[in-house]
Amino acid sequence: MLNPINGRLIVRLDKRVKNTIQVGVKELILDPSFRIYWNTVRVAEVVAADKAVDVIPGDKVYVHHFVQNPEHVLPFEGNHSWLEQNQAFCRVRDGEIKALMNFVFVEPILYESALPLMQTDSGIFLNRKTKTDYVERIGVARILSDTAQQAGLKNGDLILFGKDCEYDIEVEDKLYFRMELRDVICTLDPDTNLTKIS
Repeated sequence: MLNPINGRLIVRLDKRVKNTIQVGVKELILDPSFRIYWNTVRVAEVVAADKAVDVIPGDKVYVHHFVQNPEHVLPFEGNHSWLEQNQAFCRVRDGEIKALMNFVFVEPILYESALPLMQTDSGIFLNRKTKTDYVERIGVARILSDTAQQAGLKNGDLILFGKDCEYDIEVEDKLYFRMELRDVICTLDPDTNLTKIS
């Protein structure tokens, strides 16, 4: 029996890296060694955890790519790794997603949906991005840790976040920006007219 200590958890991965990619209807073989951490599978099952961590065996967790580091790989059969508690971002239990520690998951906003926020009264657009990109530094808070909720952040809040703090992660087939609560600068009124986004 495994008994992690010091806020650590032990996880099992179905596989360590993505080695295929879907392009249209075709599935292509991918060489993950070129960008091993980029292609790391970041979802795992909890095998054991320190009781200080808000997970239990059987929970699905979305994790940092450190799960791939050789020093984190355990010598057990079945793709086991250990992680620090701050390297597990959220858990899924009984279909419910919960952010862990002080993490916040933010839904990116497409440029097209933010046009009213970025247009002056004379019709000039205030963003350099193309219409297919996400608006920089603005999103909707969606999955919140207890710490984020205690700080007053609510699901659905429009937020401004710090530069370069967004970390793309797909959770339950939906793209989010994963960040820490300290990266959230403020909430915004949906009617706010922005003068600069960058």
